[in-house]
Amino acid sequence: MKIINIGELLNHSAAKPDQQTMERIIEDKDKAVKLQASFAILPPSISGTKLHLHTQRESLIMVLIGEGKEVIDGIEYPIKANDAIFILPNEKHKIVNTGKTELKYIEIFTLPSDFVVAE
Repeated sequence: MKIINIGELLNHSAAKPDQQTMERIIEDKDKAVKLQASFAILPPSISGTKLHLHTQRESLIMVLIGEGKEVIDGIEYPIKANDAIFILPNEKHKIVNTGKTELKYIEIFTLPSDFVVAE
């Protein structure tokens, strides 16, 4: 069992103003067998990762603060605080901060956590 205080996470800022900060909040050391989770911070005008896909992994991204877009299979979906996005295996995707403040989100995903660059 693990308790994660979301309010404490929201007080964090990006380590560098020009790159994404990501912290695992559920991982192997927590004895997670079927899922993991990360807390991410994207500074303004930053793309979180390259366009990519996962062949087996399912993801749920929950936007906590900020606004941006999730690009999935070439379609741009606007996102903002309180939105959640479910991403299936083999969907090419990336997240981009389009706002003037940090975009903060939690991603919960199944294992294995494969990552295939698609661009």
